[in-house]
Amino acid sequence: MDDTLLVRRAIAGDLDSFGQLYDQYFPRVYDFCWRVLRDADEAAETASDVFLAAARGLPQLARAASFRAWLFAIAQRAVLARADRAGRVPLTVTPLHEEAFGSFDVPDPARVADPAVIGGDHELAALVWEVVTSLSPRDLALLDLHLRQGLDSAEIADVIALNRRDAATLVTRMKAAAADVISSYVVARRGSKDCERLQEVVAPFELPPYSDGARRAVDTHIKGCGTCQSLRARLVPPLDVFGAFAAVQAPVALKGDVWSAIAAGWTARPAAAAAFEPAPYAPQAAAGGGIALGGIGGGSAGGVFPPTAAGGWDRRQVLWFGGAVAGLILFAFIVGFAAVQAIGGGNGGGATGVTRTATASRTASPVVSITPGVAVQSATPNLTPSATAVDTETPTPTPTPVPATPTAPPATPTKAAATPTQAAGTPTPSAATPTKTAGVPKPTAPATPKATPTP
Repeated sequence: MDDTLLVRRAIAGDLDSFGQLYDQYFPRVYDFCWRVLRDADEAAETASDVFLAAARGLPQLARAASFRAWLFAIAQRAVLARADRAGRVPLTVTPLHEEAFGSFDVPDPARVADPAVIGGDHELAALVWEVVTSLSPRDLALLDLHLRQGLDSAEIADVIALNRRDAATLVTRMKAAAADVISSYVVARRGSKDCERLQEVVAPFELPPYSDGARRAVDTHIKGCGTCQSLRARLVPPLDVFGAFAAVQAPVALKGDVWSAIAAGWTARPAAAAAFEPAPYAPQAAAGGGIALGGIGGGSAGGVFPPTAAGGWDRRQVLWFGGAVAGLILFAFIVGFAAVQAIGGGNGGGATGVTRTATASRTASPVVSITPGVAVQSATPNLTPSATAVDTETPTPTPTPVPATPTAPPATPTKAAATPTQAAGTPTPSAATPTKTAGVPKPTAPATPKATPTP
């Protein structure tokens, strides 16, 4: 079944789908760990850590189609971390697996899956394995992922956290440098039988391992020796031999124990794959005199160096930059919105403002009493317009009462109408209609002069 479909089902919680992925990739991950660490016990622990982390972190996988690269990214980080903690990588394989019915022999690391590749030359396969053990763990891991595990340059880019263009350049240079180192070592071991001068060159060095000093001396000799150049040209491509190495089988008991642990913790899976997040590729020399392909300057490859910043941005840089731009845009939007709100509040909050309307205030003002010598307080409408600040949500003008126009009285003074009065100083509502004496000018609306109290 397609890996993508299995991954999607596993992310949804299907343990059987993850079990199919486990059956397919556990042997390959164990083989990868063994090839880099060359220690069965270390490889077993590392492979266990890788799959336990993968089972817990699977819900965080962004693209189901990238499962293989994601899994080997976890494996690469775990392998390099364990190699760094070990301090050195052993050049020989010594551990044995103790099981109920005895011990298993150490696997043959130089066994090839297809003998036709080497044409029956088993010594060549053994020499190729000898020299790759002298490579740094980082370089050996990259070669194994590409040549033996089948990851292309795009997947390598995901594993080592580079953009695809730089990863493709790095893989090309790495392969050329590795081919140069391996073929040089094979000539140093085999050519000394036919070239006396080469015997003198390699005499001061102990092979293996293939140190930087021995490699430089042999490369210098090959450039000026026709016999050694001819021998080198007739060799089977060394990277083909490396890619043909058979997988190292994982112990059956180990595979079962790891799966039991995965199944037990399947229902509660916190994201833990970040503990093995792939780090940017940085070639470095291995402890104990290993060769770092990034430091090779001679030969046809001319060395392999990590891409510079001018070579392009990797995926993480692009994501960080995009996140920063989005954050700035969001910050500017928030600041602008707050400024608009502040300005709107100063102008009345946008919807609510201070409006000024002409309202008529009713005050109790003294008026002239119709009874001589008595002042009567009457609630008389004061029709003088006044500008009063009134906070309203909707500007609604207050209607101003307009006084009725008094009817002109007869020319002769009229007798005051009977109006209930009270003692002076006691206000009383006036219900009678005020009368007007002759000679009083006609009032005009809307303003009415206030009457002054008569002592």
